[in-house]
Amino acid sequence: MTAAPLVAADSVRQALIAPYSYEQFKAYVGESFRVWGGEGLGRVIELRLESIEVGQIDAKVEQFKLFFSGPTDYKLDKNSYKFQHPQSGVFRLWLEPIADSTSQRWYRVDFNLLR
Repeated sequence: MTAAPLVAADSVRQALIAPYSYEQFKAYVGESFRVWGGEGLGRVIELRLESIEVGQIDAKVEQFKLFFSGPTDYKLDKNSYKFQHPQSGVFRLWLEPIADSTSQRWYRVDFNLLR
């Protein structure tokens, strides 16, 4: 992962509600989220938001990617999952597995938002 964590010293964590934005997520870099997966969303695992890669952000579009790490003992497939954090509330994101190592699995969430 080449993306460096981006966290402003004065970032304030706010509830993560649609419409999502880079500004909302940057306060959560380094934080862990509970994610419900598996058959009937019966399995709960923790994913850590490791970094955000910023693409184009201007008056017309906002593009960014979230990179999460998780345990190696359970793999989440490409799908929509329910996320929860004590300060963000509950929300759903489309998550894709991107890499595995001996110590963790990596996942990515892509945002391409029109304004």
